Amino acid sequence: MFCATNRLNAAAVAPSTEVVIANVEAPFGLFVEVLELSSFAESPDPVDGLLITLIRRLHDTVAGALALLALGRFQQAEILSRTVMESALSFQYILAENSGHRLVQYFQHYVQVEREQNRKWQNEIAGSPASTHEDYQHRITDKAEALDGYEAFIQHFKATLPASPVLNRGWPSTYDICVALGKALDYRTVYMAMCSQAHHDAEDILNDFIVGSATDYEIRSEQLERETGNFSIFLLLCSIRYYLDSLAQIGDRYMFPTVQAQSARSLDVVSTLAEKVASQGFVNGEFNGFVPRRI
Repeated sequence: MFCATNRLNAAAVAPSTEVVIANVEAPFGLFVEVLELSSFAESPDPVDGLLITLIRRLHDTVAGALALLALGRFQQAEILSRTVMESALSFQYILAENSGHRLVQYFQHYVQVEREQNRKWQNEIAGSPASTHEDYQHRITDKAEALDGYEAFIQHFKATLPASPVLNRGWPSTYDICVALGKALDYRTVYMAMCSQAHHDAEDILNDFIVGSATDYEIRSEQLERETGNFSIFLLLCSIRYYLDSLAQIGDRYMFPTVQAQSARSLDVVSTLAEKVASQGFVNGEFNGFVPRRI
């Protein structure tokens, strides 16, 4: 089903990738099934609908990363791992307490950032050619109107919630979210490692340059390819653990024991696989069964 949905050739998917796909899809599939049979699917509380939308979006991003993994595009999959981790941590932060109020913070932060971008855009067009000035101005106005609409929705949603002092604080940074969840070390290690590939920083180019100038270029080049690929796989598996933890937490919120149990089983499998990738050594590893099959 996963391969059909993502237009992949199931026969070419590597064995380890099959394991990860199965353990990503199993708890989410259970969540969807149980949700359809429960009263939450028709809950009048907008918070429930918003949380369900967030976890579905998180799952879809994980699925996109897995599709790249299935194609053997390890570094490209790694880029999505940062998005998965950020989304999972934000979801867990919202889920932890005062979910409605934290959703308000989440929405308001988006609007504030976009209004600031609009302001800067407006300043930049002052010196633009007359031929483009009117077009830019029209688009800035359209965006401002859309943000006004968002703001009206947020205020309406906020009015349905009980008063809370949490609204006196803004939406936290990724680091502050990690601190609030007791995951500061995760930020300094896993998350910062993910940022390197997502930003397309100089690390890979420097490595290629240094290896290319070595006398034993062919040997070192092969080692670098293995190290880079294995580390990309490892970081993706790390991000999937946050996704599975998020599924377990929403299963706990809605008292879906089967979702909790399957999420825990899947988390154990993916964690064991991540440890295998790391323990076998990034330089000397052979991608641990993640290379697509030849057909």
